[in-house]
Amino acid sequence: MPHINSSEKYNFEVKTINEFHTCFACSKSFYEDNKNKIKSLSDLNNYKLVIPGSSRRRQMLDEILQSNNIVLNPTIEMPDSKLMIDFVNNNDYIGYFIEEELDNTELVKLDLKENMPTNAIGIIYHKKTINNTAKTFVELVVSES
Repeated sequence: MPHINSSEKYNFEVKTINEFHTCFACSKSFYEDNKNKIKSLSDLNNYKLVIPGSSRRRQMLDEILQSNNIVLNPTIEMPDSKLMIDFVNNNDYIGYFIEEELDNTELVKLDLKENMPTNAIGIIYHKKTINNTAKTFVELVVSES
C-alpha cells in the first residue's frame, strides 16, 4: 500500500489485508563476527550492503534513512529477494529484507535501535464510486485475511 493518509481528503476507504515488517539480515557466520559492532542504521555504513532496487520497500528504507539523517551507500542493488538471500548467505554482505522472507533461510536478523518500516498489502477504493460487486469482493478479501 502506498504511504498515504488521504482517506478523509479524497474520500478513500483503506482496508489492510496483511502487514510486512522489514529488517536487515546477514549470514550466521558474518553475524557471529560482527554482532556487537552493528547496533544502529548508521553502523551499516561500515559494511557492504545489498538492497532492493526501485520498489516500495526501497522507498520506505529511504524515508527512514532521511528522517534519521543517514546516508547509506549500498554496494549492490538487486531486483529479487531470493537472489539477495542467496547472495547475502554466501558473502559478507548485509541485506534489507521483509522479515517473513527470512523464514526457512539461514540468515540472521540484525537488531537495530531504530524501528524498521512496516508496509501493508491492502485495498484502497473511493467510498462514493465503488459498485456493489466490487464492495462485496473487498469485504470477502478483507474478511479472509
